[in-house]
Amino acid sequence: MYCRKIGRQGEAIVTGTLAGYNAVRWGLGLKTVILPTSLCVGDIISFENSMKENIEGLKKRYTFAGASYFERMKELNLYTTDDNIVEKRVKNLFLDGIFKERLL
Repeated sequence: MYCRKIGRQGEAIVTGTLAGYNAVRWGLGLKTVILPTSLCVGDIISFENSMKENIEGLKKRYTFAGASYFERMKELNLYTTDDNIVEKRVKNLFLDGIFKERLL
């Protein structure tokens, strides 16, 4: 959830991790995790899904560094380089350590 620490392509790594985690949860008959839009990872997933409902949206790329989404993060006050703020947001949603849960 701390994409800044991952570096380039952070959104791809985090969404891929979430997809794999959810695949295992689904396979075990557990409820899958949907990240809230109050976190930039949850918001970029929701935003991209809604934008891809039309032809113009399908033509665009959606990344944290990309111009249109980066501006959206700033507008929604999701963008920060302060790890403490990100950590607090994640903890307030009771999502800290979510990927540490052993499923198998």
